Amino acid sequence: MASIELGNAFSYIGIGCILVSALLTAVYTLNIPFRAFMYKPNEINQEIYDKAAEAEITANETYSAALQKMQDANTQIQEAMASGNKEKMQQAFEAFDAAKVNLQPILDDANTEESVRELLQGYIDGIEESSADYRAELNFELDFKENKNSLKDNLKNIITELGTKAYYEIQSIGVGYTDKYNRATNAHEQGNFDEEREIVDSMTAQEIAYGKLKSAADQYNISVEKLLSALIKLKLVKIPDAEKEVIPVKT
Repeated sequence: MASIELGNAFSYIGIGCILVSALLTAVYTLNIPFRAFMYKPNEINQEIYDKAAEAEITANETYSAALQKMQDANTQIQEAMASGNKEKMQQAFEAFDAAKVNLQPILDDANTEESVRELLQGYIDGIEESSADYRAELNFELDFKENKNSLKDNLKNIITELGTKAYYEIQSIGVGYTDKYNRATNAHEQGNFDEEREIVDSMTAQEIAYGKLKSAADQYNISVEKLLSALIKLKLVKIPDAEKEVIPVKT
């Protein structure tokens, strides 16, 4: 009799363990999607987040007016870049700068919802990123024509030091400069300063001139290739007639 009762007790304990295990499994299973939604950003959550921010902007006249100016400036930039008209591009970037200034108080306001701030800042960043190369090249060409900070004179001197106006010859000089620059940098990082000095001293006058050309490009956040393309349009660098089709020169 006692053995029967003991057996029944163990049965109840076993059933209880199974129920507890099932309950814990259910809780864990339900917790997975909950945690994924609450703590792990995904496309669905981001879309809901952005929609809420857009609704907030639409409902606020100040926000919506400021955003409309930014959107108008972006349209102006895209049309100007497509036309290649430098004057229109300059006007478009000026409109963008004005729209950006107009948006800044909203971004700085502590009462602005974070979702709204992120959406507006993301819009600004997107425009700047997509038009960065065009703006850098435009700024370079304007500064060159105005000879700002003696830019035109300095570049003419650099081309003279390079000893050639031919695009591919300048590119060839650049290969030698880049190789020596990288090796000198590597030697410096490893503490081999004598080797670094030896490599630097081995640079030719043309390679040193190319280094100056690269520094000029770096000031405008453009590559040497883009700088050379601009200099081709400005008649400082030439392309042999047979190779003109090879060089991508923006007009």
